Amino acid sequence: MKLKTNVPRLSVLFAAVLLTVVLFSVFSVEAKETNINKRGDLVWVEWDGNDYELYLYYKGTVTQITDNAYNDNSPQINDKGEIVWMGHDGHDFEIFLYSKGIITQITDNDYSDRRPQINAKGQIIWSTDKGGQQYDIYLYSKGTITHITDSGYLDESPQINAKGQIVWSGYDGNDHEIYLYSKGTITQITDNDYGDYDPHINGKGEIVWMRYDGHDFEIFLYSKGIITQITDNDYIDEYPQISDKGQVVWERHDSNDYEICLYSKQTITQITDNAYDDMGPQINSKGQIVWYTYKGGQKYDIYLYSKDTITQLTDNPYYNEDPQINAKGLIVWEGYDGNDYELYLYNKATITQFTDNDYDDFFED
Repeated sequence: MKLKTNVPRLSVLFAAVLLTVVLFSVFSVEAKETNINKRGDLVWVEWDGNDYELYLYYKGTVTQITDNAYNDNSPQINDKGEIVWMGHDGHDFEIFLYSKGIITQITDNDYSDRRPQINAKGQIIWSTDKGGQQYDIYLYSKGTITHITDSGYLDESPQINAKGQIVWSGYDGNDHEIYLYSKGTITQITDNDYGDYDPHINGKGEIVWMRYDGHDFEIFLYSKGIITQITDNDYIDEYPQISDKGQVVWERHDSNDYEICLYSKQTITQITDNAYDDMGPQINSKGQIVWYTYKGGQKYDIYLYSKDTITQLTDNPYYNEDPQINAKGLIVWEGYDGNDYELYLYNKATITQFTDNDYDDFFED
């Protein structure tokens, strides 16, 4: 089962230690989750007492997509309502697709295929654990699987945009660099002696990522063939997200706690300034931002930034975490109700408890 912890982020000291380890292990990143699509369809996993199963909310109806004896994890949904996830087959994880009421097993091999992403065209990407320190990236498009990388190193955390462009972080034998796959060609975006991690790409092909510069993490942007360093300070700037308009949002540790920052029209704005940890920001094409704030103990609250105004959406003594926002401004998150985890929806100032049962409901296991 999914376990929560009261440790919101790595300490600054531990972060430095982690960078020594990261060259020899899979770097943990915050992939952009897509559990709610443009029209408000929602996909999630529910613990049934034995394993995780997949559920879909569509036009007011909840449908159980999977019902088996294995774990089905990490679901993602596109704007057409197609769902992709990784499911265990008793031996390893494989990739599955749900489209028009039919489940199709995309992969069937002796490796673990993990963390799939799907775009509006139904193209799917994932990383495959080949053992040791090798992860390869694969693309499924129009019924065909293409082996994108085979470097012998870690190629991980792939993201795909609506045009089918793919970005990932890959180890080159020295450190991690950023790579782009577009129209059958791989381009190495970065080439330096530092670690570049956690890339995200928008519909225009603009890419953001974080780089460890030997002291802390900074944020970088690639647009129209040019790399721009957005931050350059003594703070930790990490886990950037980018909207289709090119606005970038991320977390910054200000030596006291984590705050939310926004880059828009070449200007950086610090959105929050408080004594709490503000984390996990997500941004939509309207420039609306959601995040969760750690208040101590079990208290995590959800906040929304829209039109220069911050609105606190939750205020209870429990966990409220992992918010996501779609293009229309609908917000969903996981919340503990005193018994288990349920899902909540915010729509035009109204909060609706989406699930209500005795099991844990999560966006991701």
